[in-house]
Amino acid sequence: MNTRKHCRTTCLLVALATVYALLSAPGSATPSHGIASPTARPLSLRKGRARDPRVAIPKVLAFQQEAWNRGDIKGFMEGYLNAPDTTFVSAGVLTQGWKTLYQRYQEHYGKNVLSMGHLRFQNVRITPLGKDHALCVGQWFLEGVPGQPAVQDGVFTLIWQRTTQGWKIIHDHTSTRREH
Repeated sequence: MNTRKHCRTTCLLVALATVYALLSAPGSATPSHGIASPTARPLSLRKGRARDPRVAIPKVLAFQQEAWNRGDIKGFMEGYLNAPDTTFVSAGVLTQGWKTLYQRYQEHYGKNVLSMGHLRFQNVRITPLGKDHALCVGQWFLEGVPGQPAVQDGVFTLIWQRTTQGWKIIHDHTSTRREH
């Protein structure tokens, strides 16, 4: 898929997700919750695919959280679709492509547990957008990153796509709360 078509698709999915969330009956999205720690590699990161994003995506997020907290950026990146049109937006900057995003994380957080701090997600809400896409909104908290405030936090909006490798993030818009 070319970049322009992917960007149009991502924008359309974000718009549809917003409309769907506004028009959905109360309680139709996954209830707000933190992410529990999985005991094994989640199904959606193994060869099989969980069909319900409200079941699979929290497992992927828990796997990402655990990978981050052990200093494993590559493991954390398994939650993203490894494609040149995967997008990440933060602080007004668009990062295009899995490899570029991986390099961005390495540059910003280093390559080990001491430089990466402790990550946790909470108040995660998942709204299916058809059978192969989902919207996920939540909060993130990062503690103990050298040279940064004791706790950094913000919100994220993720667009997920069900692939043959499971549910993967195709677009991530993350913002940081500035009052610290």
